[in-house]
Amino acid sequence: MLDRFMPQDAEAVFAMCQDPEIQRYTSVPVPYGLEDARGYIAEHTTDADIDLWAIRREGVLVGSIELRGVQPGITDLGYLLHSDHRGRGLMTEAVRTVVEHGLSSGALDVIRWRAIVGNTASAVVARRAGFAFLGVVTDGLEIRGVRHDVWTAEFRGTPKENTPWPI
Repeated sequence: MLDRFMPQDAEAVFAMCQDPEIQRYTSVPVPYGLEDARGYIAEHTTDADIDLWAIRREGVLVGSIELRGVQPGITDLGYLLHSDHRGRGLMTEAVRTVVEHGLSSGALDVIRWRAIVGNTASAVVARRAGFAFLGVVTDGLEIRGVRHDVWTAEFRGTPKENTPWPI
């Protein structure tokens, strides 16, 4: 299910990032070209502050998930999933696997999640994976020159199943 990206994944990343929801809720360039996909793979597979995994189903790239170092002991979680594979629990399973991996190293204490307010699909995944909802940060994220309010949550070693979420 999870493995490393390869240069030949660029066309699948390109196709996935044509999704209007991915363009709406993430910082991918718009329009998104094949060179953007190649650059994403090259940059993210060589940056020491980013752990990036390809999500594959039956050998086909269907998404990505990453931990991006922010400060000692704290990292941000990000993920994308092709629209044809949403709603099946695939991303929740990937998030749980990556969170367990990240925390088991002993180098991380907190894994943070953020999403633009309204990105309920991403919020459902974080909630199901046991993240504790912290609240809304006004103007907490800038994407393509526009500030957005963001939902924030974190994982600190144990799932928080009863944390109230706005969804």
